[in-house]
Amino acid sequence: MKRINIENESNGNGHGRSHVGGLIWRYLLFLVLLFGFLLLLKWLLSLPESHSYDSDAIDIVHNDNYYDDLDDDIINNQVVKIPDYYVKDDGTTDERFYKENPELREIFEEELPSNNGNFRNPIPELPRPEENYIRPVDPRDIITPDDDPYKQIDGTRIDVILADISESNFNNFARQLKQLYPGDNVKIDYYNPEAGLIQIKVNPSERETVKENIRGRITDIDYKMFDDVIFNDIAAPSAKYNDPAFKNRRQSWHFAPIQAYEAWDITKGSEDVVVAVVDSYIDITHPELKGRIVKPYSVERKSRNVLPPARPYSFGREEDAPIYHGTHVAALAVGALNNGKGAAGLAPGCKLMPISLGEDMSSISILEGLLYAINQGADVVNISIGTVFPDGTDMVSLEEQLEYIKNAGKYQEDVWDYVFDLADKKNCTIVWAAGNFNVLSGMDETKRSESTIRVSAVDQQLKKASFSNFGNYASQGVNYSDISAPGVAIYSAAPANGYGFSPGTSMAAPIVSGAVALMKSVNPNLTNSQIKEILDKTGKTVDRDGHIGKLIQVRDALEQAAANVANYDKIKENPNSITGTWQTTEERIVTDSETGEPTGEMTHIFLKFNSINSGTIYYKTDGGCMYSAPFKSTLSNDKLVIRQQGVASGSCARPFAEVTIECSRGENGMLKCRSYYNGESSGGSYFLVRSNATF
Repeated sequence: MKRINIENESNGNGHGRSHVGGLIWRYLLFLVLLFGFLLLLKWLLSLPESHSYDSDAIDIVHNDNYYDDLDDDIINNQVVKIPDYYVKDDGTTDERFYKENPELREIFEEELPSNNGNFRNPIPELPRPEENYIRPVDPRDIITPDDDPYKQIDGTRIDVILADISESNFNNFARQLKQLYPGDNVKIDYYNPEAGLIQIKVNPSERETVKENIRGRITDIDYKMFDDVIFNDIAAPSAKYNDPAFKNRRQSWHFAPIQAYEAWDITKGSEDVVVAVVDSYIDITHPELKGRIVKPYSVERKSRNVLPPARPYSFGREEDAPIYHGTHVAALAVGALNNGKGAAGLAPGCKLMPISLGEDMSSISILEGLLYAINQGADVVNISIGTVFPDGTDMVSLEEQLEYIKNAGKYQEDVWDYVFDLADKKNCTIVWAAGNFNVLSGMDETKRSESTIRVSAVDQQLKKASFSNFGNYASQGVNYSDISAPGVAIYSAAPANGYGFSPGTSMAAPIVSGAVALMKSVNPNLTNSQIKEILDKTGKTVDRDGHIGKLIQVRDALEQAAANVANYDKIKENPNSITGTWQTTEERIVTDSETGEPTGEMTHIFLKFNSINSGTIYYKTDGGCMYSAPFKSTLSNDKLVIRQQGVASGSCARPFAEVTIECSRGENGMLKCRSYYNGESSGGSYFLVRSNATF
């Protein structure tokens, strides 16, 4: 047999060329493999953050009974996938999403107010539209100020809120700032005309000097300046209803202690009442929320898309809280009742205005979301967000905490008080989660105002939850906890049709927000101070040693709220019980009779009954004008009909046209009315509330 040897060494007979060719071939193969490896690495790095058990994640839940018989631990450790078409990389919405949720197309494509948060032709001192957005917080820029050891702020940002939100005032401030600092070290990075907000970029080492210069040099403009504080504390009879959670005590324990079932016998909420939830992300496709959405807004994306990003989440992973938190909170406030799915919210008949902040939460983003809710007509705003405190803050003595509250954060406090006053003027009720650090709630400047409702949490034994912030010390004249609600192991909705348990004052707050929405459903004229007074008067003292507000009792609060609302059953039994003055819960914008254009003034309408058959109607405008006309009324055929006799004349030039008001028995016997002009219905239904006004 002939043996053939293949030579690999060069021997001077031409084999050298073969050796070089082999090296080139190996080199090219190495380059191809390296290139392939780099492509694979780039693809892996572009994937959303994953965990070892994400391979076991379930897709969007379509089985209504999936969670019914699962143990708590299994529910909270289950990983759920959010569809990748909720939000595309460029922030737009995929057509597949609209195919599954056609009713959301019109909502998502509705134009945002104020040209998407930009002036049409901004001056050079303001950012161009494509550059005008809130920058994500860089962890390297987070600092603890020398004068405030309990706060974390973005050292590269200074925030400003303008009282006058006209374009000329924005321009005036921007030009004066540029005159002070002509370079780019100090410049306006972001502004929002609708909210009156400006964010200034600075060098952290110059931040305090810049603030002093602005305050000392820009003195002809009404504004407030404050630090951009970091807020990332987002913890966080039933047989009548077919929601599966009501058959499971663990999933529904929080309803009975607050009289939720009895409250629903009075009202489940009016669709005219809107609850805004300012939070991380909100899955408005969830069965608990779907179909009752109004004016959604994403501060982060500057769009109507408030949906969570497409990545797996689990209640068992702390880092996933921003993904599910907003959905969980929103469903506790207004989740659907009797829909055969999950649990329910306290005000299932009310509408939801979802406002998404994303995962980065700071003063300016929360303020923008809150101001959007106030300006867009929300009746109640829930904010389950709080300041992050350093570990060990709960070991600081009560005296030191009180001293801190007395002296620290006064610029921040002033800004929040200004915004709360705006809300109060529009009769918008703000409900805050008290916080989860077991400290005085007033350590957080957002929780110092008496104009808002600050909610602490109780556990299943109706004692203060171990983590809950508190704040009631009568001997010290301190009250930073207005009311309490369940906040331990609370079951509610989560993205992709999911559900889970979560603890925190974040969960207690929306329960109270839902209750306030029910109160406004039976009496829309309630002021914020009246709501707080009713909640305190009807609340139940459950933990005197916890230094927290009383446990909310929703039925009792509703009965108190409705006490001054005209009741059809009582009027039919005693017709002359209607004698006296009543105010309608409907307010009208004054319209110029000549031009047909709204004047911007609001009109408050009063009915003074001399008897069941006659009286006088009064129109009082915010501008100080008063008009009146006689009316005749009849009670028959289960209706109270009030007919104005002629136009209403008065102290100003514009008379009010004749109106016919038809009232009938509404929910729980309340007198429900509607106005008609020339035989045509105008506006929605409303109630009559007893008034002390004199004419």
